[in-house]
Amino acid sequence: MSIKVRCSRCAKRISIDEAFAGGVCRCPYCTAINNVPGGHLAGGRSPSPAATPARKVASRAKAAGRVKAAGQKPDADIPVADRVALQGIAGIVLLVALLAMVAGGVFIAVKIVGSEDGKPDDGTPAVQSNPFIPADRAMVVGDIAVRPPVVYVLDASGSMQAAYAYGGRMIDASLASLPGGAKAGVIVGAEEAPTGISGGYVTMPTGRAAASRLIESIRPAGGADIAEALEAALALSPKTIVLLTRQYVDDASLLALADRARQRGVVIIVIVPGYRADVAESASVLAKRTGGESRAYSLDQLSEWASQAGGAD
Repeated sequence: MSIKVRCSRCAKRISIDEAFAGGVCRCPYCTAINNVPGGHLAGGRSPSPAATPARKVASRAKAAGRVKAAGQKPDADIPVADRVALQGIAGIVLLVALLAMVAGGVFIAVKIVGSEDGKPDDGTPAVQSNPFIPADRAMVVGDIAVRPPVVYVLDASGSMQAAYAYGGRMIDASLASLPGGAKAGVIVGAEEAPTGISGGYVTMPTGRAAASRLIESIRPAGGADIAEALEAALALSPKTIVLLTRQYVDDASLLALADRARQRGVVIIVIVPGYRADVAESASVLAKRTGGESRAYSLDQLSEWASQAGGAD
């Protein structure tokens, strides 16, 4: 055990073994000689075996023997105290700064891991609307405006198995937000070929039921040609195309199609249900090509919102 005292000259804290309690020690900073409190003055603790009088005498005798053998001056047998690493307020400030740095590192690590584990990091607003609750005006996912006529393109490839139902509910909520008399079309990019509503468009609000029947009649499987489905949507001359997919959409053919859409005044909005960082980035590229927006949601987010909206997943 050690006793900590404050130097009478430089006022720095120093430490000396309890074996020297009741004696003196030399400050390692300024070499001043300081009294070492003994017994009850050293903190009120009962003496440890190392601090018994017999041990103190033995330690001092041993130190004196070393001094005489070395031929040093008589006062050289005064033990030199140890330095105390943390000195008062400065030490506390350094400790707080160190803790803050550690906390900051942990926070950054958590943010990075969270981003790689399915949380959007592509410019998606931090505060989002529930995409399954209809907005009070023409919107999709609750916070992106659409202009009718609107064509919704829903990817029905195998990659959408866990997210297809969510995509259908997003479309239904958006259809419910369209004003009466607005026209909307739905095209499902199935494995064989894109499938759309008979006649291309239905009129709101009565057309919602037809759109739901089409979506529910198809099960996601295999592959789907997104370019072919978008071509079919563009052929209907809409003002807005809403694409819901988990596939890459920034290849040359799709970007060329987006350029043609922009020339015709068509805006493409891309939604990624079931977040994947690589797909979310490509969705942003395609949407911005036409002046549109993109959104990406994790499956956990969608599950929670679906429960809040009160419907089945």
